[in-house]
Amino acid sequence: LRSLGLAPQSLVAVRSDGDSMSPRIQDGDLLLINTAMRSPQNGKIYAFTQGRKGRVKRLYKTDRGLRVVSDNPD
Repeated sequence: LRSLGLAPQSLVAVRSDGDSMSPRIQDGDLLLINTAMRSPQNGKIYAFTQGRKGRVKRLYKTDRGLRVVSDNPD
């Protein structure tokens, strides 16, 4: 992990739930989340909380903020 520039103390492993990011992320996949990433890069996948629910979505910068997108077209 360190060779990739990742700090182990900033990483959290979670299991995905649902198919909204399929085919990139499948239901039940193990995800490694880097909690040190605070500035989203356009078009990358991020984990965040919305209310009390965790979400994993692709984020795009817009003039009015961020657009949250699922990869699964369904």
